Amino acid sequence: MALPVTAAKDFISGPRVAQAARKLLDSCPLPQLCEALATASAEDAEPLVSALEGLSEIEEVRALFLGDGVADFLTRGASATEPRLRLTVAKLLAHLASGGEASVGRLLDAGLFNLCEPLLLDEETGVAETAAKAVRAGVAVPPGQQALVASSGSLTEVLLRRLPELPDVQRIRVLALFVQLGRVAEIFPLLEQQGAFEKVLGSFLTDDLLLKLNAVELMDALGSYELGQEFLARSNVPQKLEADLLDPYCDGSVRLCVTRLLGFIAGRSAAAAEQLLRSHEAPFPQSIAGLLDSRDVAARLCAIHAWATAMLQTKGLGFFLRWKPMLQEMVSLISATQNEIAKGAMDAWAIVLEVRAPEDQDVELHSGSLAMGFTKAVAKEAPESYKQYYLPFGHMRKYDELKELVATLARQEPERRSRLMSADFMEMPNQPIGQFQEILRAELKKVNQFACVKHEDVFLGLRRLCASCKRLSPEEVEPMAKKIRGLGEEIVHLDTYVRLNYMGFQMLTEKFDACLGTSGSPLFVSGLHCEPFCNIRFDDILILLGLAWARWRSAQAPAEQSKDATWKPPESFIRNTSKYWVQPDKVVLLKTRIVEHLPYLIFGASQSEQEKLLEPFALLDLEYSGGMDSQAMNAYAGTMEESQLLSSVYFDSPDAISYQERIRREEGARLVRFRWYGENNQEDDKEIYIERKIHHEGWGGAKSAKERCVLPQSDVFDFMKGKFDIEAYFAKLAANGTKEKTIKGMKPIAIEVNKMIQEKKLQPIIRTSYYRCAFQLATDNKVRISLDTQMSLLNEYQANGHPNKPWCLVGTDTLQRDDIYRFPYAILEIKLQDVSEAPLWLRQTLNDIGAIQVHKFSKFQHAMAFLHPQRVPILPHWHQDFDEWHKAKEERKLRVGKGNLSAMLRSEPAVDDLAVPNVSKIVAPHGEGHFLKDMENLDPKAVFANERTLLHYAEKGMYVAAVAVVVLHQGGRYKVLGGLLVAMTAVYYVWILVAYFQRLDEIKGRSKVVKNREARLDWSIGPLLAATMVSVVLGFSLYKGWHGLLQRHELA
Repeated sequence: MALPVTAAKDFISGPRVAQAARKLLDSCPLPQLCEALATASAEDAEPLVSALEGLSEIEEVRALFLGDGVADFLTRGASATEPRLRLTVAKLLAHLASGGEASVGRLLDAGLFNLCEPLLLDEETGVAETAAKAVRAGVAVPPGQQALVASSGSLTEVLLRRLPELPDVQRIRVLALFVQLGRVAEIFPLLEQQGAFEKVLGSFLTDDLLLKLNAVELMDALGSYELGQEFLARSNVPQKLEADLLDPYCDGSVRLCVTRLLGFIAGRSAAAAEQLLRSHEAPFPQSIAGLLDSRDVAARLCAIHAWATAMLQTKGLGFFLRWKPMLQEMVSLISATQNEIAKGAMDAWAIVLEVRAPEDQDVELHSGSLAMGFTKAVAKEAPESYKQYYLPFGHMRKYDELKELVATLARQEPERRSRLMSADFMEMPNQPIGQFQEILRAELKKVNQFACVKHEDVFLGLRRLCASCKRLSPEEVEPMAKKIRGLGEEIVHLDTYVRLNYMGFQMLTEKFDACLGTSGSPLFVSGLHCEPFCNIRFDDILILLGLAWARWRSAQAPAEQSKDATWKPPESFIRNTSKYWVQPDKVVLLKTRIVEHLPYLIFGASQSEQEKLLEPFALLDLEYSGGMDSQAMNAYAGTMEESQLLSSVYFDSPDAISYQERIRREEGARLVRFRWYGENNQEDDKEIYIERKIHHEGWGGAKSAKERCVLPQSDVFDFMKGKFDIEAYFAKLAANGTKEKTIKGMKPIAIEVNKMIQEKKLQPIIRTSYYRCAFQLATDNKVRISLDTQMSLLNEYQANGHPNKPWCLVGTDTLQRDDIYRFPYAILEIKLQDVSEAPLWLRQTLNDIGAIQVHKFSKFQHAMAFLHPQRVPILPHWHQDFDEWHKAKEERKLRVGKGNLSAMLRSEPAVDDLAVPNVSKIVAPHGEGHFLKDMENLDPKAVFANERTLLHYAEKGMYVAAVAVVVLHQGGRYKVLGGLLVAMTAVYYVWILVAYFQRLDEIKGRSKVVKNREARLDWSIGPLLAATMVSVVLGFSLYKGWHGLLQRHELA
């Protein structure tokens, strides 16, 4: 036993190449390895299994697995009592079947595919799923299709015969295999002829509720591809599915599945659409209406998608456009408060709205023009090791194929179609447009696989580094920091990969639509949000990166902070705050830079709780190669997030008193907001923080501060209306053991805010919602960095306030399009308490990401300026940049579809050229490197200083003027000198007056007065002239005095 195990360990520890395989087999033949595995202990079995799997991947060795000794082992292992051996056999079969047509042929000749039947029906899920991989790999080649499906007595026929006697779990497993095999176009009609899909449908239409629930995912999978949709649209399947919607006790997941399937069917078949959409009271449209009224996001998205797909048919289009309440509801969803709903609604409308291409355009494509902006972005931002996994553009062969496909399709279309939707795509699997879809699917599979594998690689790498950071010798500190920094760079590259490929798919399909007059791009792009590469969990790897750096710092300086410390927000904040705008594509880079120096601060989670991500089962071993089912996706979703949802409702009067006080920066200006963390489903015990912000000018000595108290949500409405007993509430807190210091801090704030609301008639007017991640020590509030992303601004104003509960808008309330505003930048706040300036590493990071420091930026002021422009007489200093940005985006929308198609295709589309405003800014002085966006203010102190300078210079001129008058009255030769002094004084006064007005213009035209010390407002020769004037007066006075003294001495 020792020899096979030792040889196997040597093999798996090195590169798995043919030379290593021959070395292993020379010392221990394959039958000997198999026999050793059959009798090995659990500890010895692991290297033996890994060695056999590695050997099965090498082409030169695969034929040896079909020898008598190994084949006997596989046969005996398939029926072994130990699950470990059965799983090993299934894995070996899957590896051998994936070796191509020759390998599958050898397996068929040896009769080893017969082992798949018992393995597919194995009680162990892992064994059965691995056997299913082997079958799927076998039918991917013609010999396997013939033997496993088409021939008499094939594996599928045997499974179908055994289906009635199988328990529910094995039955669902076999039916799932049929659905997966049906994705192969050649296999589907064979399985349909055998009755496999009728069995799938029967498992869903049964009265057995448990079996029906298990079959929901089967039906979803069957309806996810074209041939499955065609099958469901036949005979009386829609009527059978429709019957489930009439059942008042229908399970929620079943209702969602049926609605989704009927949407596919209605979009696929005109006859089915006629039947399903016979009236507004029919089950299908009523189900859509009911799901739209649900509070569940998944239910509403299902209804939106079913509505859009049903409208692909002319019948569906006319039916829903005439149903005015439904139409109004779908229009209002575009401005829904939930981003997922708003995005889903916009994608649905993009599918429905007609997109016409100009009729007089040619369709010539020019190499490299399709996505010039994309290729330049990839060349600039992607490392070499990633580029081969990006979408192929420009010089690559597949782009040439795509170019030819589009041109061929255009030539085949005698009449340009004004409305070519995804329903048309389903009818042309063998046409160029279908081939284009195949290319998209192949590229999408490649992108998904690379993104998921890279994420898992980074995740596991960080876990290993976290374990290695527990004990570091002085020599290991710097190499370990280099390794952690390298994985941080990988996270940034992965973020760039996801972002650019999403843009690439969007640009590619949009150009295809523009050339052919189709509108399939919105449907395809909306589906990208469900793809694995768009659902990569950056939270997990960013938190792990922060933990790795925290452990690395602790290894150098233990007790950096307590692991068990959990941060709680204090009742009062007095800090110096600077705010920056950060472009969304720089957010991940910024986070990786910050966690190198400061740990993540997750609300309510200590470092020990964050380290749960280091547990062995934190990341499931998922199969990324195929579509991920809902259970797998849910398991992959994780539980800890590095950014938490934060929402604030700001209060102001209808005439915006608080806004005007704040933007004028009046001393003592106050602002009231109610804030909560996480989701708010109107739970009575939800903590709502009542906050009052107060502004103090620097010359007064006092500092601006934010103070708060907390109320349960059940009391907020009464508090707003002045009906809340504040004294009784805090007495109850004291009785429940709340510290007296805490009560003394919160009670005055509650009284003050309540008084302000009643006296100034304040009411909810603006809501801000965003995801915030923070970085600081959990035990120290001196330095804190927070980053707000995906900020949405919402109009909370109602004419007479909120007369009834709830106290603020909820998810089911209807909003207009102009009631919501999405801010394009991420907002970085650096908050310092008893610290003079930001550290050097942070200033360097701000320079690297091109951050824009915005003087006195306010989310409240921005929301008021764009959601209530009629109420604000003064606009923020950054308003003009955003106003011009909005106008530019509107102009682009108007230009779409109006230009020459060939010219458009020859153009170079820039990636994200209007993603954010083009902000007027300057480089920060003193070598800080980042940008500044300062308010264009007129500093009164600078104006008064200019006036004082004019008066001081005029005073010096009066001295010379007085001397000139005296000299003129002397007569004789002094008159010439007096005249010169008068002329010089006149010129001097003209100069100081011109200089005064020039300096005043500079002060009014400057974006800042104090901060840029290099730009001078004075005139360097001014003091010299003033000194000259005074010297003239002093010299003349001394001369006259000395001359008079001499004359008196002579007379004496």
